Amino acid sequence: MRGLGGGLGMGRMFRFGVIVGFPVLSIHLSWNRLEDMLIWHGEKDEEFTVKSTYHLMDAKRDVTVVGPSRPPNKDLWKKIWQTHVHIRVKIFLWRLARNILPTYQNLRKKGMNLNLSCPLCDASLEFPHHLFLSCSVVKLVWLESILSSPDPVSIQLICVALWSIWYYRNQWLFQKIPFVPRVVVESVADFLVEFNSENLGLRFKKKHVVFYNGGNCPRNFVCLQVDAGCFPDNYSAFG
Repeated sequence: MRGLGGGLGMGRMFRFGVIVGFPVLSIHLSWNRLEDMLIWHGEKDEEFTVKSTYHLMDAKRDVTVVGPSRPPNKDLWKKIWQTHVHIRVKIFLWRLARNILPTYQNLRKKGMNLNLSCPLCDASLEFPHHLFLSCSVVKLVWLESILSSPDPVSIQLICVALWSIWYYRNQWLFQKIPFVPRVVVESVADFLVEFNSENLGLRFKKKHVVFYNGGNCPRNFVCLQVDAGCFPDNYSAFG
């Protein structure tokens, strides 16, 4: 007795099991005894390529994976790679946008038994939103930063500040170097000064700086109030 598809008998199904045997016996076999050939549905010419395999896997992941690891805004990737920052900062931003940084939360998902408390404030779980925005220690970094306008320098500051928060968080975890918001802010400024001075092709709109010592700010000018002071313990500060 031939199988359902004209192949082996039903008795062979029980040798492979119902789950495997039934689909095998359901395959239609040609009576013309044609030579077997491999067909790949990922390409129009039915030839296998690694590129088409990647696209098929990526499309399947888009459907099956739900969460912040794959933002719906496809323009985000383009904006990240066009940002005028160091390549290491771009890679960090890409990992942050996909939620694949090794935070305590993500390491727990991989089976590691860790305390999920934020290593900086120890007052909440270390989710990305908390670590980079709502952590009481990290808030001091943002409060001390000059982030007031959407010009290219402010965009650079935001990107490098995020990267620096992650860098100094790791310095505290693995090297026991204290996380000091003022130090983080200063490192961001130093990083950008060095980066922009080395990248001669990077050009921003030139703005004139005028030292003005008076009452109200003149029209069509943006005034920055600066003050400084010295203390008995030889400590000085400005702001």
